[in-house]
Amino acid sequence: MGGRVSLSDASSHSLASSWKHFGAILGSSVFSTICIFFSSIITARWLGPAGQGTLASMLVYPLLASAAANFGIRQAVARAVGQREQPIEVVAGTLCLALALTGSIGVTILLVTARAGESTTVGAIIMAAFLMPLMCVQSYASGFFIGLKCMRSYINLRWIPSALQIASAAIVPALAQPSLNAGLAIYFIPNIVAALIAGWLFVRIGPSPKRYRLDNNYFRKIFSEGMSYGLAITVSSCSHRVGVLMLGQYSTREQVGIFSIADQTAQMVWQLPAAFGILVFADAVSGKASSRSDAFRSIRYCLWASAAIALIACTLGPFAVPYIFGIAYAPSVECFMALIPGIAAMMTYKIGNFELMGHGRPWIGMTAMISGLIVNVVAGYFLIPRLGALGAAIAAGFGYTLSGIVFLYTYSKLAMAEASEIDHAIAN
Repeated sequence: MGGRVSLSDASSHSLASSWKHFGAILGSSVFSTICIFFSSIITARWLGPAGQGTLASMLVYPLLASAAANFGIRQAVARAVGQREQPIEVVAGTLCLALALTGSIGVTILLVTARAGESTTVGAIIMAAFLMPLMCVQSYASGFFIGLKCMRSYINLRWIPSALQIASAAIVPALAQPSLNAGLAIYFIPNIVAALIAGWLFVRIGPSPKRYRLDNNYFRKIFSEGMSYGLAITVSSCSHRVGVLMLGQYSTREQVGIFSIADQTAQMVWQLPAAFGILVFADAVSGKASSRSDAFRSIRYCLWASAAIALIACTLGPFAVPYIFGIAYAPSVECFMALIPGIAAMMTYKIGNFELMGHGRPWIGMTAMISGLIVNVVAGYFLIPRLGALGAAIAAGFGYTLSGIVFLYTYSKLAMAEASEIDHAIAN
């Protein structure tokens, strides 16, 4: 009798464990957000709007490339490990081969397509290109840790790079003059160290490298599964980066810098749903039946939280942005205010899409992102040449809002259809 555990006790323990993990993930997210925020303050003040715009324009390509090169492998690996689809030695070996292939192809494409200019040196091009595989190492390893539910290792991969980045942002400006190379070094150095830590944790937690095995059929399978994940992630990444890309084509570097600061600051609101979403994703890839109800509960919480955060942001933003980043970024206030409603609306997507990806259906959320991306691009085409950074922010706000509304409608409709099927099956 003493060794028996009741169902309610087990459920209570599971709930306590989930809240413990949520608290740890949210804590690491808050810490990472603070580090990245202060790093961006130092960098933006040091480089000025034009230099910040040049840096943002240079970083957008490796960020998009890493999203494409991830190819959904992180999500596919998390599912494979969580649901024990293959021996862990096979998954580990496949992951290493995938990293070698995507990293080498991505770096080659970035180096070949880059153009050296007045402010874009060969050194800057090399650093930007090699940022992509360094970020892929961290992403692939985090998928492996989520599948194993090694949340502590996953959490370490969240806060360590951020801590290194703020340290780099404090040291580099003290040793170098403002330049694109120095700005890129603030991002490049921490990512080298973080990638090494990710590799060390991967070897430490996973099987010995001597036991890694390859399975050609599984290698093809994980890439075919990853295609839908990768396309969904690429579309989402394009939706978040298209403002910088279009400003680079139709406006000035100063306007890129002003928009990038507003966008970075506004997107910090997404740390709350991301913390909930990771837990929902981990439950989904391990086959936990309650992940859908957990996702709905998290969406409900975050809708209330988003309303409160949006209100606070709209109240404090006009005073905080120019005070923190400097008077040169005063135009970022209007951009920030234009982005906040869309950022709040997207919180539904940031949680529910994790659950869909965990169950292997990323294409459902992709419909919402494509519709928002189209609106963003079309609105940006007309607004950016006339309004610059503010036009990009208004266009992004429209796109984010539409994506959030479409996703919530689609996700609710899917949940009701599945509930109806379950009721019908029970009745029969």
